[in-house]
Amino acid sequence: MNSIIWFLTDIDFSKEWSESSILGKIELLYTVSGFILCEIMSLGLIYQGFSHLVSKIF
Repeated sequence: MNSIIWFLTDIDFSKEWSESSILGKIELLYTVSGFILCEIMSLGLIYQGFSHLVSKIF
């Protein structure tokens, strides 16, 4: 999971987590979840566009 978060956000999650205070951990979770949500939404849009294109062709 750490390598996936690092790939998507360029954050070494375990290092940042161990060095953060309570508020820093909340901010880190908020930031990482936002990045992951944006990636999921982007993949959803690409999938919808691809499926729409395929339905037009066939």
